[in-house]
Amino acid sequence: MKENGRLIKFLYNEDREVVAEETSNGTITRYIRGLGIISSDSEEAKTYYHYVSDEQGSITHVLSEDAEILNHYSYAAFGNIIEKTEKVENCFCYNGEMLDPVTQQYYLRARFYNPVIGRFTQEDTYYGDGLNLYQYCQANPVGYVDPSGHNCGTTQSRYNSDKEQHPKANAAGGYQSATEKGNSKTSYGKSSGKIGDFTELEGSTVDEILDRIPDEAVLRELYPVQGGATEGFEFKWVQNGQTYRVRVHNVDPSAPVGSNAYNGWVVRAQRGRRYFDPTINDFREAKYFNPNGPDYDEVIINDTHIPILDPYQN
Repeated sequence: MKENGRLIKFLYNEDREVVAEETSNGTITRYIRGLGIISSDSEEAKTYYHYVSDEQGSITHVLSEDAEILNHYSYAAFGNIIEKTEKVENCFCYNGEMLDPVTQQYYLRARFYNPVIGRFTQEDTYYGDGLNLYQYCQANPVGYVDPSGHNCGTTQSRYNSDKEQHPKANAAGGYQSATEKGNSKTSYGKSSGKIGDFTELEGSTVDEILDRIPDEAVLRELYPVQGGATEGFEFKWVQNGQTYRVRVHNVDPSAPVGSNAYNGWVVRAQRGRRYFDPTINDFREAKYFNPNGPDYDEVIINDTHIPILDPYQN
């Protein structure tokens, strides 16, 4: 990116999150991430900063290594900055996302978001989620976030509150408490020792899937998509430097007729941009999932939607 005649290069991880940047004078800054941005350091500039965020992930303070408050931010509901004090440069603000200093818009992977008007500046390429293809988070930015630019999910305050009140609860217990699915007949058990193991998922129960998710995983409940799946959830965590996601949802009428997702409940396990394929017991490369690429493969896509038992019937 070129800004005011200064060239800045960015390095992204598999989730298209910035993990490093290099300026034209050779200064390299590294960004340390967990489930959000935690800190940054630069040996050349001899700086170390720590980022403080609120329950939505918005950066409220930037601290020095001596815990001195350098930057402070306050936001309106849709992310417009209403109060700002800055002693150091920072481009990570609302929901922890990267703010383009030229356009004053946020980069949300699939498209850009303008916090002044509370709308995306490009149409959503995922159709079926309402008639307004520019709408941000179903016009409820306090309850939802949308880091992908495609699909909004709930904030984690309720889940995190449950974890504080019940620190010994595993991921299964956290999901049950946070979602309160009173009509589900699924029984939630303790961890089976299969954390991170995605083999033998076909035909499993939701309980058995949750037993493979670590305690620190962050929950977001999936919300109905018009013409698509009407219920589901996703857990996200970082393990060995890789971001993992496990998503479970019910029948998706918009999926190809006869496919696994069309026929019933499915689970998908994702590591970075790769998806687990039970036919090879390994993660498939991202090239198979790009509809515009030469290696796009609908068979592999179907295989990575792994059929599971309906939790309401088992």
